[in-house]
Amino acid sequence: MQQKPIPGQDALDPPDADVARQYLADADAVVERRDRATDRRALAGLQMVNAAVTAGYLVAFALVLRQDDVLASQVILFTFLVWGQLASGMAQRHGMQWRWSASRWPLLLGGGVVLVGAVLVFGFVALDTRLPVGMVLIPAGLVLVGIGGYGAVQLVRAAGDPRPPRPSPRAPA
Repeated sequence: MQQKPIPGQDALDPPDADVARQYLADADAVVERRDRATDRRALAGLQMVNAAVTAGYLVAFALVLRQDDVLASQVILFTFLVWGQLASGMAQRHGMQWRWSASRWPLLLGGGVVLVGAVLVFGFVALDTRLPVGMVLIPAGLVLVGIGGYGAVQLVRAAGDPRPPRPSPRAPA
């Protein structure tokens, strides 16, 4: 392990073998605690459901906007916002945490590009009624492939994870 000393200070001596083993054991214990608190399968399933809901929202909202139905567009928008709150609560209940690391940047950048592309295509097909109605499926497909595909990859990666224990229901008092 390479150390970067603090300017003006000498580098620390490397730990001996016993201390290094203790560090590794502690790191494994942290991973175990995280795995007990996080249900990666449930989060992957929620990711795929979010992709399907978002795709359905984009199709419905584009169709409503093409018909200039203001009331229906507001109802659809409100419903989607409520879903966002519910999905956020479900994700937090299953232990979702945002971890920013260098290895996730390409994934986040790729997801951002897919979402920006879906929103741009959505804007064109929702507001330009000269385009065929079937084109409203393009942004939905982008979201399903981009976000849903990521959820499917997460589900495959989490297939071997043990299920975290669920708290037992409380008896009525």
